[in-house]
Amino acid sequence: IMVTAEDALDQDIKPRLIAAGANVKKVIAVKAIKKDKADRQFLLAEDLDDIKELIKEIGDVGLITIDPITAYMGGKMDSHKATEVRSQLGPLKDFAESIDVVVSAITHPAKNAGPKSIDHFIGSQAFVAAARIGHYAMVEIDEGDDCEKSETGRVLFTNPKNNPVPKMPTLAYTIQSRRIVVDP
Repeated sequence: IMVTAEDALDQDIKPRLIAAGANVKKVIAVKAIKKDKADRQFLLAEDLDDIKELIKEIGDVGLITIDPITAYMGGKMDSHKATEVRSQLGPLKDFAESIDVVVSAITHPAKNAGPKSIDHFIGSQAFVAAARIGHYAMVEIDEGDDCEKSETGRVLFTNPKNNPVPKMPTLAYTIQSRRIVVDP
C-alpha cells in the first residue's frame, strides 16, 4: 500500500513502478479516505483503523509506504517538536506490530543539515530516532584535487541508523532514464 501526497499516480508513480519491474496490480495507492461521505486526506492520528480495514480487504500486505510522512500528521502538529512527532509515531509503530506489516515513512532532507547523519532528516530528530532503521539517499560529490566540488553522477544509499542488525554498507547507483508508455 502506498499512501502518497505528492506524486501523481498515472504520470509519476505507475511509470516508475513499471520501470522497476513491479507488478502494479499488487500496489494499492491511497490518495484520500472517505469520511462523512466526502474524500479527505488520510491522517495518522485519526485513520489507522481505516488502513487496517483496507489491509483486511486486500489480504497479504507486507509493506506500507507513507510519502511524505509529514503530510499525514495534521496541520496542528509541529514536526520539529520531538514529543509531538513521537505522539504520532508511537501509535504507528503499534499499528505496524499489531498487523505484522512494515511501514516505510519517507521524509525530505534538511536544507541546513549538520555534520551528523541524523541531522539530515527534516524536522525533529524523532523521525529517525523513533524508527528502527533509517536510510538516506544523496548525490555523491567529488571534491577533486583542486577543491572544486562536482557531482559524480552517482547516488549514495546510506544506512545511518539500524537498530535490529549491523548497518549495511553504503550502496552507489546511477539513475537512468527510461521511457514508459502507460495505457490510458
